[in-house]
Order: sequence, then C-alpha cells, then structure tokens
Amino acid sequence: SDRLNRPNVFRGRYEQRNSFRAMYRRCMRGFALSFTPLQMLCLIHRTIFMSGNAYSRWAHKKSIAAYCKNYAATKLGIKSTSSRELIAILRSVPADQLKVAVPIHDIRWRETTREFCPVIDGDLLPLRVEELRRIAPVLSVMAGVTELEAARFLRPQDAAEDNIIATVEEMLPKGTRNETRDSLVRLYKESVLRRQPDLTLWRARTELSGDRMYCIPTIQLLRECNKRGAPTYFYVFAYYNAKSVGGSANFPHVSEAPHAFDLPYVFKSGIYWNVSFNDNDNRACELITTAFAIFDKNGNPNGKGSSAWLPCDIQHPGRHMIVGLNPKMEVEYKDGICQRWIEIIENEKLRCSI
Repeated sequence: SDRLNRPNVFRGRYEQRNSFRAMYRRCMRGFALSFTPLQMLCLIHRTIFMSGNAYSRWAHKKSIAAYCKNYAATKLGIKSTSSRELIAILRSVPADQLKVAVPIHDIRWRETTREFCPVIDGDLLPLRVEELRRIAPVLSVMAGVTELEAARFLRPQDAAEDNIIATVEEMLPKGTRNETRDSLVRLYKESVLRRQPDLTLWRARTELSGDRMYCIPTIQLLRECNKRGAPTYFYVFAYYNAKSVGGSANFPHVSEAPHAFDLPYVFKSGIYWNVSFNDNDNRACELITTAFAIFDKNGNPNGKGSSAWLPCDIQHPGRHMIVGLNPKMEVEYKDGICQRWIEIIENEKLRCSI
C-alpha cells in the first residue's frame, strides 16, 4: 500500500535513533510466525507481534493444495484426483467463474481461518512451528493486542447464546465434560455483565471470539518465550477515538479499540479506514511509536533510566502495559481468563487421552 510507503512518524523515530536492526515480522498482521528461518540466520534481532502469531489457528496451514481441492469441489463443482489434474481443468475455466471472495473471518465464528497463508511445505516453513521454536535463537519479544479485538466483527443482532456455546465447544478438546463447557460460558456472561450489561450476549460473544483468535494465542506465545528465557513485554492498546476513524457510524456500540485499530497510530496513517488525527490521536501515536523504537534499540521498551514497563514472566503471565493516553501497568490480564483457557485445554487433552 502506498499509504505505508509515505514518510511517517514511525519511520522518523527509527531514523532519529539510527536503529535499523529490527525486522519486524508482522507479515500482514497475523501471518507472522513465532520463529522462522530468518531468525535462525540472525537477520532478526527483535520481534513484535501485533494481534497474532503462530499459535493463532488461522496463521498457517499444512496444505493449501487440500484447501484448493475442497474449494474447487464445493464451490466450483470441479472434482479431481490430483493437483496436476485440478490445475489442468482450472486453466479452461473463465476468470469470472474463478473470482473468489476471500472472507477474512466467518461472521458466524464456526471456524476462524484464512484461506491463503503460509504453508508448512518444506520451503517457506521447512519444519513444524513447534520444532522451529526449539532451535531458534532466544530473542527479546514484545506482543500486544487491542482492548476488544473482535468488536467490529460482529453486529449485536448476530449474537445468540447457542453460538457462544458452540464456540466454546469448538475450542475445547473432544470429550470435554459438559460442566467444564458450562462453567466457561457462565464465566463470560458474568464478566460482561460488569462491562456492557445492555449488550450482554454481543459482548460475551465478542470477548470469546477475540480471545479465541488473538488473546489466548498471545498469552501462549509469551508463556513459551518465557520458558525459553526470552525477555517478554506485553501490551494492550486501549486508545480508541471513534470521531477520528471513518466508518464508526456503522458501529455505535463499539467504544474500545478493536482489531487493527492500533495500526493507524503505528504508521500515522489510516489503514483500513481514513483517520483524522487530532491532538489525542497524535499523543497516542507518539506513545506507541516511541515504545516500539526504544524496544528496537534496547531490547525493552523502557527509556533511559526507566523501568516502568515490567516484563511478564512465569509468575506474572498476564502482566502488561495499558497503552493509551494514560499508560499504566496491570498485573492481571482479563482476570486471568486466557491463562485459565490454556490450563483447561491442556488438562482436558490429558484427561481425554487417558
């Protein structure tokens, strides 16, 4: 995008500090993988994950060929026995029939995938991600999410209790006890009653979907990096100015930063929507770009002589910095619900395997 090629505050911060050592592997946000061959070649010295990493279910696939074969059969009515046969048939199909609408997210949240993304094929990803992590260098890591990741993905009228239950079931291993599922559903409902009681079902489903796609994978990533001894810093981007962002009239129920709404403040430019920067927007931009640039230079986001931003660790897996107009450290993230998810999934997998 030529918007990203324009001079901006983020680039300026880097030039001021003469720091180009970092190659941030964001790769269009969630496509970034936790540790790749580039790291093993020492081409990357710092890593920043913004709302996505290889623990996200939609970040990579084992086979694009399998997806294409299924798409051709179910959407185009083309059946084939091999990739070679499928390619030969597709060559004769008119372009307008091949036109594909690639949804970023399924509005029903039955599954959350991207159709085209990095593949474990021996080339781009030569090994399974778990194996790549084990042999990759230990690097300083910063990871973050927005305050309410899935806020713009669902409309209030789309929320239904059955979908909340179905999403919880899909996240849990097969054979999980019903009481475990029901306790998690209750936990989300009770949590949102304190935050947005007028839109309980929408808020519960939004929180759950955001946790599934972004928040739980982020906590998983930070936990594994901590186990390897990497310095890890966690942030939550909590600034949202609906008046400055185009398209906000379509989402009057959203009052917290949704997915991707940290990007305009990183690049000082609208990405998905036009942004009219006011003084508060400029302040938010200053805060996040300065933190990123200092992290690039020092391996931690604290300025000279400061230790205000504490890393998360095994004892404090949810410790994070709230990045907003009034930054502050918090010890617990979302009342520990993401950590609880990880523990429940691990325990249920172990129980079901016995």
